[in-house]
Amino acid sequence: MIFRLLFLGFFSVLSIHLLAQERLSLQVLDATSNVPIDGVYVSVKGSFGASTVTSKEGKADLKIRTNRETCLQFSHLQYRDTTICFTPGRLSDLVVIKLNREAYSIGEVIVETGPDTVYGHHQYHVADYAFLPEGMLLLTYESERYMKRQEERDKSIYDGCQLVLLDDFRNVKAALTLGEQCVSFHCRYPGKAILRTRHGYHWVIIGEEDIYLAELENDEFNKFIAPVQDSLKGMFIASNWTPNYPAFDYYHFEENDSVANLLLSIEDEFLMEMFRAEYKWLPTRAKLEAYRAELKTGIDKEVIAGHWSGFAESMYYEPLYAPVFAGREQIYVFDHYDDQLYFINANAEVTDSLSISYHKGKAGRNWDEKLIFDPATDRCYVVFEKNGVTTLNELDMTSGELLDGKELTHRRPDHLSIRDGQVYYIYRPFESSQTRYIYREGLF
Repeated sequence: MIFRLLFLGFFSVLSIHLLAQERLSLQVLDATSNVPIDGVYVSVKGSFGASTVTSKEGKADLKIRTNRETCLQFSHLQYRDTTICFTPGRLSDLVVIKLNREAYSIGEVIVETGPDTVYGHHQYHVADYAFLPEGMLLLTYESERYMKRQEERDKSIYDGCQLVLLDDFRNVKAALTLGEQCVSFHCRYPGKAILRTRHGYHWVIIGEEDIYLAELENDEFNKFIAPVQDSLKGMFIASNWTPNYPAFDYYHFEENDSVANLLLSIEDEFLMEMFRAEYKWLPTRAKLEAYRAELKTGIDKEVIAGHWSGFAESMYYEPLYAPVFAGREQIYVFDHYDDQLYFINANAEVTDSLSISYHKGKAGRNWDEKLIFDPATDRCYVVFEKNGVTTLNELDMTSGELLDGKELTHRRPDHLSIRDGQVYYIYRPFESSQTRYIYREGLF
């Protein structure tokens, strides 16, 4: 109970920063054929989290501020990036935007017979990457630091870092040399990338020709940014997940609302029973202390005992993995502990569920405990690994069955993601002097 109360608290603080907003309805069309364009990424320039993707009819709704001029950015792999500004009070019921096609698209230069190199440098390795409306953002480095403090043993720290922005044709649009040690990107906050350094966090801001960093306080990140998992049509999805407790909740809230509402609860019942059973093995004096702590905090004494015992550090414990993904029209929650895939609409209502079993039985032994969602196609892929070979199987979202798999060319690739039917990953050949490159392969 205390975890939910603490989590709800930060939304009250968040409401202070919100301004008056108005819903803007858009339709995006092809400038030549007037055909609706599906999958256009629309974002408000200079506004964190304000973004959406057009439907099959090319339509989208977006909340904009009413007290100043608003500029919208339209991005699609097959069309030119476009920015259009609106003046408050001059909007019609439906604003129609027309985009022009690029002379050619990324898909026309894909090497179907094997992996295609997206980016590689003889001096700089690729540590991480993020997909932004402005292009692909890379975190590169010259060397990895191996002498680290005890509390940093589980994370990689890099020296000689640069941020590199690529356009749709893999040309370098902008670069920024960093003067501090870096770790990775945080990309779950919709439409934005946050750079995690050794000592803090920074918003990554893309200008016309440059990359900028804006400092983000650690407390602000932990309270307002880290809980957010995804968003759908202005509705944000957040969680109070922690790695050392076998249950958590998903919440939803609107950008202009101070109240967070429960969306779905996830719990590993078997693991929770073992977690709470730790109370039985406490000495009498420790049981008494746990009971007093319950009276003081309101947290169940058995939950307190589970934390005190260090059960989460034992070989029997494994952090929960039940990811949420926002598609173009609905939200998908994969509850691997109830063996269900839940479908949730833009009104935060569970509309349907589907039984899933890829994570169980003989086949589940090779499951890499990872799902990858393609936001451009609303398709989800299950990652399997056996003897270093990675296979991606699409999950049929109507039957729960696995479709034919795609075996990746390179063994043990890192940082897998999928965009528009292409799988991206970082790889360096074993015992090679080559730096770490980004590759991609077609899934079909």
